[in-house]
Amino acid sequence: TPALPQRTLKIGIVLCLLGAVGLLVVGALIVLSPEVAEQLNASSAITLNGSGLAMLLCAAAAVLGLVLVLRNK
Repeated sequence: TPALPQRTLKIGIVLCLLGAVGLLVVGALIVLSPEVAEQLNASSAITLNGSGLAMLLCAAAAVLGLVLVLRNK
């Protein structure tokens, strides 16, 4: 059905935007508020620090969104 590619395209665009905004927010927190970045780093239960994990998740969302967008072209 034609509605499915349109829906996938919209989801892809939203994921790209959320990933980009998330990366900007995490980056701004690291630069502008080191104490918040330290709390984020300490909050991670795995070896990777919290800031790195947050950046990785945002980048993954952006990449997934890009794949969904490009798959419809």
